[in-house]
Amino acid sequence: MYKYIGISLLTAICTYAGYTCAQRYRTLTARLESAVKFAEHIRSRIEFFNEPLDSIYEKYQDERISDFLVLLPADDLYGAWTASGLRLDKEGEKLFAEFCSGLGRGSREEQLRFCGYSINSMRAAYEKAYSELPKKTGLCSSMGLTAGLLAAVILL
Repeated sequence: MYKYIGISLLTAICTYAGYTCAQRYRTLTARLESAVKFAEHIRSRIEFFNEPLDSIYEKYQDERISDFLVLLPADDLYGAWTASGLRLDKEGEKLFAEFCSGLGRGSREEQLRFCGYSINSMRAAYEKAYSELPKKTGLCSSMGLTAGLLAAVILL
């Protein structure tokens, strides 16, 4: 009796781990999309209103990523991002760090070119991550379930 309860619990835990892994990929992809929208917002505010970065940061609202702006010191956008615990996938993290480090340097035209380049790079990374999302989530989910069922078969 206890053996079957243990096997059931093990299968459930492995399946849950697989679905948690899949949810992590979904969250990382959604955050990358939000980072692209954040960069687009910054670019549009610089282009149309010529606002300073502090003012742009204060006005930005996005439930997925805007919590990190509360931690924002005067000029360290990426430092606030890492301090908040928000993460992206490896490529997205690298591109977002480059974007943050280049903000506030140069003339308005240089900023617009830099933002455009960064947005295009981050958008390409997002589209790649989004296209791979069904494969990765399916793999995680099925691997968790398979591991749980394999453990159950071995223990029986």
